[in-house]
Amino acid sequence: MYLQVKFGFDRAVVPVLIPSAALAARSGATRIVVLDGGQRIQYRDAKLGRDFGAEIEVVAGIKPSERVVVRPGDGLRSND
Repeated sequence: MYLQVKFGFDRAVVPVLIPSAALAARSGATRIVVLDGGQRIQYRDAKLGRDFGAEIEVVAGIKPSERVVVRPGDGLRSND
């Protein structure tokens, strides 16, 4: 005998999911590289949530409409 249970939770805020390959380890912190409206890059500190393997939940730090850079190279510099 077994039982399969599924839990459904309503969330006030829908989480943003990004590819795991979009994370960049810089200066001892995990950051996300974002393209702004002028096609310039910015490194962002982000609060991460659950890890789904291929995707990571971002709780705070980017907006759903922003574009992230996947597999940012070590030589990629910010245009701040």
